[in-house]
Amino acid sequence: LQELTIAVAAAGVVLVMWLRLPQGFLVYIASVMFYSPMLTVPIGTIDLTVGRIVIAALLARTFLSLRGGKAWRLNIIDILVVLLFAWGTFALMITEGSTAALENRAGAFMDTVLVYLAARLTLTRKADFISAAKALCFMILISATLGITESLTGWTPYMGLRAYSAALRGGLSGEGARHGLRHGLYRASVSGANSIVFGMSFVFLMPFLLTLWKASGRWRGVATVSLTAAVVGTFSSMSSGPFMFIVVFCACALLILRPGLVKPVLIGCLLVCVAVEVASNRHFYHLIGYLALGSSAVWYRARLFEVAVGHLQEYWAFGYGFRNPGWGVLIDGRSFTDACNHYIWLAVVHGILAPAFFLGILTAVLVRLRRAYIKLRPDPMSDAAWYMASMFVALSLTLWSVGLMGVAQSFFYAMCGVVAGPLFESRRSAVVPGQAKMRRTPPQVQREGQGVGL
Repeated sequence: LQELTIAVAAAGVVLVMWLRLPQGFLVYIASVMFYSPMLTVPIGTIDLTVGRIVIAALLARTFLSLRGGKAWRLNIIDILVVLLFAWGTFALMITEGSTAALENRAGAFMDTVLVYLAARLTLTRKADFISAAKALCFMILISATLGITESLTGWTPYMGLRAYSAALRGGLSGEGARHGLRHGLYRASVSGANSIVFGMSFVFLMPFLLTLWKASGRWRGVATVSLTAAVVGTFSSMSSGPFMFIVVFCACALLILRPGLVKPVLIGCLLVCVAVEVASNRHFYHLIGYLALGSSAVWYRARLFEVAVGHLQEYWAFGYGFRNPGWGVLIDGRSFTDACNHYIWLAVVHGILAPAFFLGILTAVLVRLRRAYIKLRPDPMSDAAWYMASMFVALSLTLWSVGLMGVAQSFFYAMCGVVAGPLFESRRSAVVPGQAKMRRTPPQVQREGQGVGL
């Protein structure tokens, strides 16, 4: 199906070149949500998805526009994103050689750094953010409908596409296998090859919907329906990772009603962890089991953490690269190691500096959002900062039990790019709704009885 993939990618590039930059970014979001990443166009040893082609075209147009240059102001998030990618490339060159490393990182560059830059340089105004939220309402409704259908019936219009995926034919991690029933429902993955990625994608976009719900009375009904669809779509994946993601996100988002409870909640969580560690025969990180759909998966993740710490001296510098560390036998007897913890995965592949840079990105994002929430009030973007921060807090906990891959990885970098851009720049003064278009009227005009200009 390479001809179809080329045609869809060409259509996406035309739209990106024709539409405004923020709308072009929405074309990219639609391309990764609805066109299967299993269908690619090989260019040498690199497999180009439709999303990769579209984001490259969008970024090229962005750099050629004056607006892209004006939107740039270097900050710590930009630096950490570049450092994480650069270190990962360097570590793989040490463990795997330059050829294999560059082949792998070329695709990763398009899925991470390019997406980050495009989001950072296109969604630069509040109007763009709200317009994106309106479009995402309908995208989420469609995606959730497909997820619910697959979860209930096992049917999806994307069935059969796995046979065209070179990666899945190669047997990589078994990602393309059809998921069986869980609690009587199928694990929906829709266009992707992984149900976890599909479920997580909804939660990444929910801050947009919540901001629209609070900022626009006319769109509140549509936003409510879309938010409901996002919740149902997340659960249609029948995966513990998305389940944990949305539960923690909703809990954090609700705290906007009582911001003063944030510190007591954090202290309470810390005390619970200490109490479990002291009084129980299990470590506190086993508490994650209460947010999971299966206790055996929780036990595996807890044991993975313990084994990874025990073998830290073997891989802390540059990681194992693409090699299997052989921990599966030590955990539950399996022949392979499922590094279903993103922090551990980063360390195993790239060394201990990789998760350090990643945690630095999360910390910098949360600090920036906290400042924006405080200084932008009562602008609606203050609420958007809270919801974005809630999403990143929930993600930071969720990544202890899942890996960040595929569309979820691209959405993460897209959200980081939005936060790093001018939208959440706390140094600019807050704009009170209704005053943005006000301008001072010359005294002589007021004396003539013409009033204040609008």
